[in-house]
Amino acid sequence: MSSRSMRLSWKGLPIARNWNLTLALALAWLLAITVVALTYHWWPLAFKSTDLQPASAYVAPFQSAHLLGTDHLGRDVWYYSMHATQTAWLLAFPPLLVSTLLGVTLGCMAGWFGNYKLTISLKTIIAMALPLLTWFFLKEFYLWRVFPLFSSIGFKHTFSWMLAGGLLVLEWAVLSFLFKPVSFFKRKVTVPLDSIFKSLVEIWSTLPKLLLLLLLSAFTEPSLENLAFWIAITYWVIPARLSRTKVRLVQKQPFIEAALATGMGTSRILLYHIWPTLRGAVLTNFCFAASGLLGIGSTLAFLGIGIPPEIPSWGKMLSAARFSVDAWWLLMAPALFLLLSIFSLQALWYHLSSKKEQQ
Repeated sequence: MSSRSMRLSWKGLPIARNWNLTLALALAWLLAITVVALTYHWWPLAFKSTDLQPASAYVAPFQSAHLLGTDHLGRDVWYYSMHATQTAWLLAFPPLLVSTLLGVTLGCMAGWFGNYKLTISLKTIIAMALPLLTWFFLKEFYLWRVFPLFSSIGFKHTFSWMLAGGLLVLEWAVLSFLFKPVSFFKRKVTVPLDSIFKSLVEIWSTLPKLLLLLLLSAFTEPSLENLAFWIAITYWVIPARLSRTKVRLVQKQPFIEAALATGMGTSRILLYHIWPTLRGAVLTNFCFAASGLLGIGSTLAFLGIGIPPEIPSWGKMLSAARFSVDAWWLLMAPALFLLLSIFSLQALWYHLSSKKEQQ
């Protein structure tokens, strides 16, 4: 049954008559978990620690001291759940935003330039390759021996990217100055961008996302930063495909040709003429991917992969609840947080996809 006929068949159900209320509740829940993830550290709670308190294990919920009770290690379930909400939020929305931006950028470039429109000078290729090689050499063999402080305060990866950006700008300026009088480095090379893009998409789509994340996480140190990075470079494929297809469809439309005739640049055409036609599909995919990512992040935590043991997560709470069947409140909190978040994102996805179909 198509989604169109499913939507029509829902008109007689209470959920369809109260659809606006359902959407409002979904948005309110997503806003609430965002506020919790960003501000729970400053809330005036009686217990604000995830340290072990064995003497307080298995306290029943709805007590004045512990609203949702305590777990088998005496940790307050309410505070632990809020900390786990922050973990889920950090692993779902920021990496997905980065991957969406990456996918849209790559897809628009592949669709717009194709295989013959993009030419790059040899000077640009060398100026882009040398900083990456220099950054890799410094990162792997030299940097952390000279500046061990950066690797010990949890600033290692951020500093690496800052260093890569600085090297790119610095070496670009130096090489541009050195290569300027040499005509050989001004030669242009045609880049078959669309073929490269399609090959990358085919390779990246071969493995399911969960299996790909399992493989990538197995080769790196467990940390939120590493897992977020792997998520960011795993979820770019679908927005990239959507963007490429949309750009290819509208590229020959009269309003694009009119914009080109007026001398409008490629970036402005993509931003002001193509992005409005692409925005709905990208937002719809973002909501759908975020709901799936919440489930995958909890699955990885449930299996003990990718997330350090000391960081709370809904998956770890569900895993621990298996061994305490009588303590029902240990299962209730993470299950409610996870299911309500997934249902809210699914409701938002359904609303956006319905509006897109009506257009």
